[in-house]
Amino acid sequence: TSDDAGTTVSGGSNPRPNAVSPPNKLPPPAVAPSEETEPAPEASMNMEDM
Repeated sequence: TSDDAGTTVSGGSNPRPNAVSPPNKLPPPAVAPSEETEPAPEASMNMEDM
Protein backbone atom coordinates (compact mmCIF):
# COMPACT_ATOMS: atom_id res chain seq x y z
CA THR A 1 0.00 0.00 0.00
CA SER A 2 2.91 2.39 0.66
CA ASP A 3 4.16 1.91 -2.93
CA ASP A 4 0.72 2.72 -4.35
CA ALA A 5 0.37 5.78 -2.12
CA GLY A 6 3.76 7.14 -3.21
CA THR A 7 2.99 6.67 -6.88
CA THR A 8 -0.48 8.18 -6.58
CA VAL A 9 0.84 11.23 -4.70
CA SER A 10 3.52 11.81 -7.36
CA GLY A 11 1.05 11.61 -10.28
CA GLY A 12 -1.80 13.86 -9.16
CA SER A 13 -4.65 13.31 -11.64
CA ASN A 14 -3.96 9.74 -12.80
CA PRO A 15 -3.31 8.38 -9.30
CA ARG A 16 -6.86 9.08 -8.17
CA PRO A 17 -8.68 6.60 -10.48
CA ASN A 18 -5.77 4.17 -10.49
CA ALA A 19 -5.51 4.11 -6.71
CA VAL A 20 -9.24 3.47 -6.35
CA SER A 21 -9.45 0.58 -8.81
CA PRO A 22 -6.23 -1.49 -8.32
CA PRO A 23 -5.97 -1.11 -4.52
CA ASN A 24 -9.66 -1.84 -4.04
CA LYS A 25 -9.56 -4.98 -6.18
CA LEU A 26 -6.10 -6.37 -5.41
CA PRO A 27 -5.48 -5.68 -1.69
CA PRO A 28 -8.93 -6.77 -0.39
CA PRO A 29 -9.00 -10.18 -2.15
CA ALA A 30 -5.33 -10.93 -1.54
CA VAL A 31 -5.39 -9.82 2.10
CA ALA A 32 -8.75 -11.31 3.10
CA PRO A 33 -8.27 -14.86 1.73
CA SER A 34 -4.57 -14.96 2.56
CA GLU A 35 -5.05 -13.87 6.18
CA GLU A 36 -8.12 -16.01 6.73
CA THR A 37 -6.74 -19.13 5.07
CA GLU A 38 -3.23 -19.00 6.51
CA PRO A 39 -3.87 -17.95 10.15
CA ALA A 40 -7.02 -20.09 10.40
CA PRO A 41 -5.36 -23.44 9.48
CA GLU A 42 -2.20 -22.61 11.40
CA ALA A 43 -4.08 -21.79 14.60
CA SER A 44 -6.22 -24.91 14.29
CA MET A 45 -3.22 -27.17 13.68
CA ASN A 46 -1.26 -25.64 16.52
CA MET A 47 -4.13 -26.09 18.96
CA GLU A 48 -4.71 -29.68 17.87
CA ASP A 49 -1.01 -30.52 17.99
CA MET A 50 -0.73 -29.26 21.54
